[in-house]
Amino acid sequence: MPFSFARPARYGTAEAALILETQQWRIKNFALPAYGIEPTVKASGRGSRRYYGFDALLKLAVADVLYDAYLSPDGIKGAIAAIESHKSIQRWMDSYDERGKAPALLLALSDKKNKETGKWERVWKVLDSKQASGEHSEFLDLGLPAISMNLVELWESIVKRITELEGEGKI
Repeated sequence: MPFSFARPARYGTAEAALILETQQWRIKNFALPAYGIEPTVKASGRGSRRYYGFDALLKLAVADVLYDAYLSPDGIKGAIAAIESHKSIQRWMDSYDERGKAPALLLALSDKKNKETGKWERVWKVLDSKQASGEHSEFLDLGLPAISMNLVELWESIVKRITELEGEGKI
């Protein structure tokens, strides 16, 4: 049976850490305002549980990978903001065809010169695979640092992990 995106499931911090194969303290940290990832449901009061929906889980996966790449909270927050502004998660879920395949989406960080101010700025973008290959090679030709991440590959691995853990009765 294919994975259903219409999921009412909410995952607690421990379950989110299990799905992402990371430590619980990271999940808790990513829920801080510095990272820009809000729990889907947060009860009031000290020590209250946080619950993450599917969208939040995918953002946590991106944050976890970027954290491993030593990006700052501001850098991670910028990446999450780019994903949200491009409605990337919804585009990904909407783009699946009948075979369960989706086109590539890449998250890319690059340095660009602002034409108005003349200053260099770090810019996060979400690109399809055709755009990404052109943009990435352009940055490499200029010798500028660039980071890219295949969002579809990452998110599909999360779907697979959820399916496995549900089959084992662990979540």
